[in-house]
Amino acid sequence: MKTSDSHRQFVASKRSFLKSMLVKLSAAALMAACAPSVWAARFIPVSPTFASGGVPQQVITADVNKDGIPDLIASNDNGKVTLMLGKSGGTFAAPVTIVTLAGGAPPAAVGDFNGDGVPDLAVVATSSNSVWIYVGHGEGTFASPTKTSTPAGPTQIVVGDVNGDGHEDVVVSSTVGLSTLLGDGHGGLQPVITTSVSIRTTCLALGDLNGDGRLDLIVGSLDNNMEFLGVGDGHFKQTTNAIDAQGFAASQMVLADLDGDGNLDLAVAAQPPYYRGTVGSVEVSWGKGDGTFEIGAQYPAGGSESGEVVADFNGDGRPDVAAANADSNSVSLLMNQGGRKFASAVSYRINRLPYFSVLPNMLTTADFNVDGHPDLAVATLTGVQVIRNAGGGKLFAPGAVEIGGSGSPMFALRLNGDVHQDIVVESFGPPN
Repeated sequence: MKTSDSHRQFVASKRSFLKSMLVKLSAAALMAACAPSVWAARFIPVSPTFASGGVPQQVITADVNKDGIPDLIASNDNGKVTLMLGKSGGTFAAPVTIVTLAGGAPPAAVGDFNGDGVPDLAVVATSSNSVWIYVGHGEGTFASPTKTSTPAGPTQIVVGDVNGDGHEDVVVSSTVGLSTLLGDGHGGLQPVITTSVSIRTTCLALGDLNGDGRLDLIVGSLDNNMEFLGVGDGHFKQTTNAIDAQGFAASQMVLADLDGDGNLDLAVAAQPPYYRGTVGSVEVSWGKGDGTFEIGAQYPAGGSESGEVVADFNGDGRPDVAAANADSNSVSLLMNQGGRKFASAVSYRINRLPYFSVLPNMLTTADFNVDGHPDLAVATLTGVQVIRNAGGGKLFAPGAVEIGGSGSPMFALRLNGDVHQDIVVESFGPPN
């Protein structure tokens, strides 16, 4: 009986609290309606979104027409790969279709495959088991593609000079493992060289991890994230080195020297291993220069990390990390504080994102409005959204607070007696 009385008292108390909060919210809404000019100044306008010819799954940056303004290449879920030429002020022209392929969004990457200094485009044609190279003309158009066969089921792609001959090469993952297609320096690729391994690849990253002058390969997988050291002829040799904290389900991996010691470090956008509503993280592993890593911290950053980039967003000379969060529809900035430490993530609300990203590079960075600050472009359900850097490590987008779990009622009120409104959220799920 006592338990029942206590429960009733709790329910009655909760209802009373909710009613009082509704009264306060109604009063706040009335104030906003009566003084729109005062309240409007507190909100940041929504960042612009540009049509990409479909629902973008991947977005890549390159100055395709060599005018000094970054352009965007988008891979869309309807199979279209499109070019959006950058214009002054950080806006973009209507999308122009480069190719349309069957089987959903084709994986794509940019490189200079004929050595003329103009960006070219590599596209994976999964339905025909091949890689297509589009050589850029330098004014926003491309030549007809050269096509090179791959093993069955090619998925992810990365570009780099794997054999050290000065020509860009291509590495793709497939049903038989990792396949290298060496560049011939004239815009074509040579027959495939395969490193056999059973792996369900989610992303690839190239870099010299052991200081031998050869590019090595980091592979993100649904099973186990792996490291492969480059032999120098297109083959790779798998290691047993641990490379990140979670060890699997990486949506994107970036190699960069984050601590300035001359060794490549690894930043991992880690999908949460449990259910939707949990908070994903950016994991940092510190390279030792011999092919091994010191496993670093995990930084919570929104829900379900779906892409990441590295750039100096606050101009202090240290590379920072930005992550796109599909579950919470936000981007997060993690500022590099030096000493192998990053500040807690600061998040910004954006358009809705595809929850299950099928390709890496959902997020990219460049100085789109040429003001000296790196901006962000993210593939959203309504197009490519460009989020401008306001300087000092702040984005020109509405701020957001990541709470995890599934929120329901939310109230604004003053809790600590100062002049600022605080927020109360009732949430079901892990406390964050």
